[in-house]
Amino acid sequence: DREGMILGVFTMVTNLGRAVTSAALVLGLGWAGLRTTICLEDEGVERDACEADKIHNQPESLTMYLQVMIGVMAPLIELVVCLLTWEFPIRPGSQMLDDICKKQTESYRSRTSPKATCH
Repeated sequence: DREGMILGVFTMVTNLGRAVTSAALVLGLGWAGLRTTICLEDEGVERDACEADKIHNQPESLTMYLQVMIGVMAPLIELVVCLLTWEFPIRPGSQMLDDICKKQTESYRSRTSPKATCH
């Protein structure tokens, strides 16, 4: 069942890409200088002040990192995905899609056709 194996490989590569990208982005936050604090021990006004400090006392490099990731990298990645989708060889009306459909139809018919019986 070659199609199933190909689908499994595509899924594996997709999930690996997501995991690597997520790891790189989270590590990038640390490299950009993200400062973390735990405000759970504080209550009331002190907790509000701690939360505000956590947001407003981040380095400029972190602000720049987030602006570049959201404003530049995300749109570029979306454009790459669009280009790869456009160039993918299986599309409506393509010979490759017709061949796959014919092969699947033949495979389905061979599994569902009644077997020859002896009388």
